[in-house]
Amino acid sequence: MLVCVGLAATALAQDAKVAQGEKLFVDQKCTLCHSVGDKGNKKGALDGVATKLKADEIREWIVDAKGMTAKTKPTRKPDMKAYTLPKDDKALKASYPTQEAAAVAIGASLREFYRGGYPEVFASRSKEIEQAVAAATRIYRGNVFPEMHVGFGTYPNNIGHIDSAGCFRCHDDNHKTKDGKAIGQDCETCHKIE
Repeated sequence: MLVCVGLAATALAQDAKVAQGEKLFVDQKCTLCHSVGDKGNKKGALDGVATKLKADEIREWIVDAKGMTAKTKPTRKPDMKAYTLPKDDKALKASYPTQEAAAVAIGASLREFYRGGYPEVFASRSKEIEQAVAAATRIYRGNVFPEMHVGFGTYPNNIGHIDSAGCFRCHDDNHKTKDGKAIGQDCETCHKIE
């Protein structure tokens, strides 16, 4: 019984942090260009971002948006605001046994960054710092699965048919289903085309 109560309390605390992170995402107007889940501009979905970008690229978009804009020449507007992050936040790149262990370490690292480097911000804006912790944790949990050995950039982006084989990496008439049937190239195997 005590374990169940403890787990419920942990879940409630995590839900509160997720809500705070969602609020920060909205308050910073990230939703103008990006979405997480069903909130925001779907043209800039951040769900699964780790399958599209490496961790260093995600970091560069956050700390040097103008540089990344010049490098990648995206057509989307407005320009993204640059944010300050620790120069080498090992917490985001470290290996963890579970997502929960990662959440604890990432949160501690972000808090220490502000406590040690920006004590006045840490003292006056703890609510916003906790919202940032919740947002970073949510993005991590949506993209990194330590138990499955899946992290930022583990797998290539196979969405579409221009930059990769896309669907045809498996739907090539050479791969087989469990019962031995060839997986065909007919788009209507998975899609309803009208």
